[in-house]
Amino acid sequence: MATKLKLTLFILLSFGLNDQLYAESVHIAVASNFSATMKVLKIRFEALTGHKVTVSSASTGKLFAQIVHGAPYDIFFSADVARADLLVKKGLAERSSVYAQGQLIYVAKNIEQKNCRASLRMKSNGRLALSNPKTAPYGFAAREVLISLGLWDGLRARIVMGENVLQTYQFVVTGSAQAGFIAKSTTVVSKELADYCQWNVPENLYQPVRQKMVLLNRSEKNTAVREFFRYINSEMAKTIIKENGYIVK
Repeated sequence: MATKLKLTLFILLSFGLNDQLYAESVHIAVASNFSATMKVLKIRFEALTGHKVTVSSASTGKLFAQIVHGAPYDIFFSADVARADLLVKKGLAERSSVYAQGQLIYVAKNIEQKNCRASLRMKSNGRLALSNPKTAPYGFAAREVLISLGLWDGLRARIVMGENVLQTYQFVVTGSAQAGFIAKSTTVVSKELADYCQWNVPENLYQPVRQKMVLLNRSEKNTAVREFFRYINSEMAKTIIKENGYIVK
C-alpha cells in the first residue's frame, strides 16, 4: 500500500501538480495607471504557476506612505523611480527594476482632432482634469507640460485634480471635466472616448514617466514573490505591457 501511494504521488508531481501543492500567495501594491495591465499579468501568472496574486491599487504616493507605515505588501509597482528608490534607501527594499515607461495623453470632448492641442487654450473648453502632482507621477508630468507651454498659471482656475490617474479618467468620461491629461494605457482599454480628440504629448515636454518595481525585504524569501518579480521581466510579460500602451526598454 505504501509503495502504491508513493507511486501515485510521483505521478502527480511529474505532471506538474506540485505547483498547486506548494502554491503560495503574493500581495502586490500597484500604481493606478498600471492596474488594468496588472489584471492581465496576474491571470497569466496564476495560470502558469498556481500561485495566488492579490492586487491593491491606489496612487503611488498613497501606496508609498502605506508601505513606510508597515503595510504588508510584497512587491510595489510604483509609477515613478523616485519613490521606489527611496524605499531602497530606507532599507525596506533591495531588488528593483524599471518595468515600463508610461506615456501621457491629452483628451478633449467634442473637439476636432486637428484642433486637439489648440483646445488647451480655449476658454470655452471648460474644466481640465489632471492627477494630483504631489502624489501621482502622471499629474506631475501634466503640470510639467502646462508649464512648458506657458499655460499653468492661466489654467489653474479651471483645473480639477484626481487622486490618481484612474479618478482623473473618470472625471473626463463622466463629464466632470471636458478635457484632461491621462495615461495612454487608459485609452487602450477604454470604450468611452469615441467623442474625444487625443493628443499624444511629445516626450520633450515632460520628464519620462519611468515606472519602477521593488521587492520588499519582508518578502525576499517568498518563492512566489521571487517568481513574480522574474516573470515581470520575461518576454511574455513585456509583450503584455507593450500591448497596453507602455514603452518597454
